[in-house]
Amino acid sequence: YFPWLLVLGVYTGARLDEIGGLTVEDVLEEHPESEGRTPVFLVRPNEHRGLKTAQARRAIPIHPDLERMGLWELLRHRKEDIHADLLLWPPRRGDRVAGKATDDFKEYTEYLSLYQPRVKVFHSFRHTFKTRARGVLESGALNSIVGHRAKDSTGGVYEHALETPRHKHLEQLSQLTFGLDRNGLSELLQGCRSVSPTTAAFVRAAKA
Repeated sequence: YFPWLLVLGVYTGARLDEIGGLTVEDVLEEHPESEGRTPVFLVRPNEHRGLKTAQARRAIPIHPDLERMGLWELLRHRKEDIHADLLLWPPRRGDRVAGKATDDFKEYTEYLSLYQPRVKVFHSFRHTFKTRARGVLESGALNSIVGHRAKDSTGGVYEHALETPRHKHLEQLSQLTFGLDRNGLSELLQGCRSVSPTTAAFVRAAKA
C-alpha cells in the first residue's frame, strides 16, 4: 500500500485519513458535474472514516500522471479481482484508517536519513501540493480542492465542493510537475497488488 499512498499524497494534497479511506466507489472516470472526461477522487464520509470539516467533502481532479502510473489497473484489481472496498489496503491503528502509515513514513524517512520530527512528515505532501498549485489555480479553487472553505474569484463560496465542476481545474492541475521518475514509479506501482481484500493477509504475504 505504501508507494501508492505516497504518490497519492503528492498528487492530491489530501490528508492521510482521506487517502487511506478512499473506496473503489470514490474513484470516478467521469465527474457527473464536469464537462468532458474529468476523472476525480470523491472525498466523502464512509464507514472507514469521517471528515475533519464540512469543507473536506469534495471532488479532487485526478492528475494524468496517476493514470499513466496505473491507477485504473489498481482500481480494476481491487474492485473486480479481489472485491475489496478500499482503494488501498492501509494498516489501521485503533479506529483510525491508515493510522500505522505515520510509523511507516517515519521508518522510511529514517532509512533515507531524511527524518525530521514534526517537519518531514506525511502532511508535508499537503503543503508541497498547495505550494506547487499556487499560481496555477486561483486561491478559491485551490482551497476548495484541498478542503478549505474559500471564496471563488467572483466572491461566491464553494459550498458544495463535491459537486463543483472540475474540468477547468483539471486542465490547470495537469500542468503541475513534481520532478518524479514517472517510468520508474509506474514499474514499482504495477507490483503493488494485494492478495486479499484485507490488510492482514497482505502483510502476511509481504513478510513471507
